[in-house]
Amino acid sequence: MASDEAYLERLLQSGGTNAEYLSLLEETAEAMGVSYTTLQSRPVEVQIMLTKTYVNNWGAGREVLQEELQNITNLSFSAENQLEESQMTRTVEKSTASDDTKRQQERAERERAAEVERQTRQREMHRQARRVLFSQELLRRKAERIRRKSRQKQQEKEEPEITSERTRKN
Repeated sequence: MASDEAYLERLLQSGGTNAEYLSLLEETAEAMGVSYTTLQSRPVEVQIMLTKTYVNNWGAGREVLQEELQNITNLSFSAENQLEESQMTRTVEKSTASDDTKRQQERAERERAAEVERQTRQREMHRQARRVLFSQELLRRKAERIRRKSRQKQQEKEEPEITSERTRKN
């Protein structure tokens, strides 16, 4: 749609719709001294802001119009840069958070492995202690058997002597 004064005046008075404002994108690009495709590559919100600024300032003169449009462009570039920086920061924060999460998971895994190792060592120590106790008990039993056998042999030696003494006494 051509940017005749009546149409621009009606948009200025009634506010118009976004579609009506976007129909002036080519004239806005011409007033800014940039290509139509350059403005089309911008986000729709920026396109609408630029065309509304064009409509609001079309009667103020070419220099004022270009200055206002340039201010919007600078603000939008600044906002886009801030948005990109914010997204990059969030990405870095997410990667940092995921790195932190990975580190926490790795630490938890190491702690679990250390706990398993500790429990394994503790079980092995208990086994060794039982073996020692078993060995000590086994040695005690063997010693007891040897003592009993030794006593039996001693008693057997003494019995013939007692029996022979009894026979002598009788």
